[in-house]
Amino acid sequence: MRYYFLEVPISGRNKSPQPSNSMLTEDYPQYLNSICRNGNAVSLLRSFSEIMPDNFFLPKNLEYNSKYLFWTFDQWFVDDLKKKIGALSEYQVDISIAIITKNFIPYDDNETLLTNDSELAFCYRKKTVMMQKREYAMLFELDNQNRSRLLHELSSRKSYFSSQGQRIEDKLYFVGQHAGIKLSYSFMDLLKPLKGTVGETLSYIEEFFSLLIDEPITGSVRIRNIFSKIQPDRNDANPKGVNGTIMAFIEFFDIHGYFEKTHNGRQIIYKDLLVTFLAHTQNKIGNLDSIIGKRHDDIYYKAMLSKFKIRGRSVKL
Repeated sequence: MRYYFLEVPISGRNKSPQPSNSMLTEDYPQYLNSICRNGNAVSLLRSFSEIMPDNFFLPKNLEYNSKYLFWTFDQWFVDDLKKKIGALSEYQVDISIAIITKNFIPYDDNETLLTNDSELAFCYRKKTVMMQKREYAMLFELDNQNRSRLLHELSSRKSYFSSQGQRIEDKLYFVGQHAGIKLSYSFMDLLKPLKGTVGETLSYIEEFFSLLIDEPITGSVRIRNIFSKIQPDRNDANPKGVNGTIMAFIEFFDIHGYFEKTHNGRQIIYKDLLVTFLAHTQNKIGNLDSIIGKRHDDIYYKAMLSKFKIRGRSVKL
């Protein structure tokens, strides 16, 4: 071998002259010092492409860099990567955390001891020797420090997404019961433009429903217009059949693909559809979570879902 370890430069950075020695002589500690001054990375493998900040967090690149590079970056590059983290999506953050956590130690013992790759096996032996020498302590300390910093930044970004999601959810459910306050996103945001524009699609589903208004559900209970504000009964609750009608309506059109599955990177669930629809129509349902959970036992829900299915056979959904 004509080398022991190599400098892997960050794009645009200076690169140090490589020692000519093939053993761990005094030239290599000085070589490491020079690499660290440049703020570049260290590889025990023979070849490595330069590091591009813009694609550092691409999963394949990140996995390779995590496994086979010592992150001897300087603070400038760490700060650049932190800025990149600030632009990652929640999905990208999750993937990055998983990759770095799994490969937190470069040239991991378990992989290099079991590999059939002779070069990789030799890298493990080189690493073992280097760990026993104080001259190379900086290599391992900087690597661990930078991985910890970036993992912490990714975790903070993950917490940000969680808090944003919770704030949106809290606001969404609050305004769903107090109409007139602007939602973080509306029922129209979640409606797909399957019949032209979103507005035309909304008109279509309103018309679909309008032909059922005043028909009996069960007994003397009749279908109310859920697209207009419904006055509560004497107990300050929705009249019989209203909750089941609304829930069956949302379920029916959700089954037929009329609603988005995600919005701004956030997964949309049945409750989101229901609450935004309530805000859109200025209606409300008390004890929402309980009623949603028990909807399949609601006789009006089951009856209305059946009516929607029958109505759906006569029109082109």
